[in-house]
Amino acid sequence: MTHTSQLRCAALACLLAVVPDTFAQDTTKNFAKDIFREQKQIWTSPFRMKKRDVKWWLIFGAATGALIATDHRTSQQLPNTADQMAYSKDVSRLGAVYTLIPIAGGLFLGGALTGHSKLRDTGFLGGEALVDSLIVCEVSSPQPAARGPWRVTEAATSSTAATASHPDTRWKASRWHP
Repeated sequence: MTHTSQLRCAALACLLAVVPDTFAQDTTKNFAKDIFREQKQIWTSPFRMKKRDVKWWLIFGAATGALIATDHRTSQQLPNTADQMAYSKDVSRLGAVYTLIPIAGGLFLGGALTGHSKLRDTGFLGGEALVDSLIVCEVSSPQPAARGPWRVTEAATSSTAATASHPDTRWKASRWHP
């Protein structure tokens, strides 16, 4: 696990540890069991596919394959103006862990402190979802040791690279070059 991932997990653990047991009630009792059960569901879902689900797996699999195959060409066709880059960066921050942890934690603490169990449970389930997604990202990353702060390579900063100005492209290009 990378240093950044360890910090993310530690931040989430600290967030969940801040709330006293009296507020957590039975919501947090089975946290580890829930995470384990959810991970089991996530990783074994392809093996539990039913005939009625095959259509959807094929549709989404084909769409994903088409998007991956055309990604480079599509990014070359789209302009990368400064306004688009700023907007893209702002939107991408909305889904970042450092944005979502305070939201989930705030919902959990707000619900726990005010006695609103649905609000508390929503925050707790949001925290569980964050942990689940972090685990999936860590396990499915092709080269976890190369992640972290961007290591921008010459190819990624080259003015001839059509997509070099896109932050995601710089990250992708740099992650393969330690």
